[in-house]
Amino acid sequence: MAMRLVELGLDPKVKAYAQISAISEAFKVLQQGVIDKENQDQIRTIKETLEQLEGGTPNVIDV
Repeated sequence: MAMRLVELGLDPKVKAYAQISAISEAFKVLQQGVIDKENQDQIRTIKETLEQLEGGTPNVIDV
């Protein structure tokens, strides 16, 4: 679907208002992918921290 939106956005035969809409939707798809990746990274970090707090192998050396 994202490829089709890009095709519509770049096709000179498509009306300008439809191109703008397609380009806008394509950027939304890209933005959502970035947000999803960032959320996955944050969740992974939180899980690792919780595992350490719950008795997992700590990465911190207490001096």
